This record gives sequence, structure tokens and C-alpha cells, in this order.
Amino acid sequence: MDKKLTNLKAHCEHYIEVSQKAEKDFIQNVKESPLFAFEWQDGVIEAISYGKMCERILKAIENGRTFKQLVEDIAESCLKNSQWRNKSTSAMSNLVKDIEQQTRGKFLEYIKYM
Repeated sequence: MDKKLTNLKAHCEHYIEVSQKAEKDFIQNVKESPLFAFEWQDGVIEAISYGKMCERILKAIENGRTFKQLVEDIAESCLKNSQWRNKSTSAMSNLVKDIEQQTRGKFLEYIKYM
């Protein structure tokens, strides 16, 4: 495995842990104070979204995707998903989709400097 993939794998493993902690903390916060927890949900959604993306990337690495292929896959996903506005009648669904797109963009920004 080349250095970029090794670093990417370590980055993803770290953020999966961060995501899992954010999810666990959110569940506890909902139990303690649901309104407060949902008022500050954006950061939790972003952390979970980033963690889920990292899980998919680790699976792609295990399946033999190269660093270049991963960059191309994420860039294609960013371009594809940025062309249409989310129009669900569910505000939460739109928020999640927006944050998922934002997460892909942030990840692409991160790996372009690797």
C-alpha cells in the first residue's frame, strides 16, 4: 500500500472513531435534553456523515481502489450531487443531504493536498 493510501486509511480510521463518539454523545444528549440536542444537530450530522464516508472509503481500499481512483470517485460524486437542489418535503432530509454534499467537498479538499 502506498503512503497516500496508508495516510488516508489512518485518517478514515480516526474519523470513524470520532463519528461513533459523536453519535453516542448525541444519543445521550437526546435522552437528557431532546430540544437542546436537536438544536445543535448539524455538527453531529456532519461527524456521522464524515464517518460513514470514511467507512465506504476503507471498504473501497480493501477492494483494491487506488488513491487516484478514490479521488476521482469522490470528485465525480461531488459534481453529480451538486447539480440538483434537495427538494424533499422533509427539512431534515434536505439538511442531511446538504451536509453529506458538504462532507464530500471537505474530504476532497483534504485529500487533494496529500
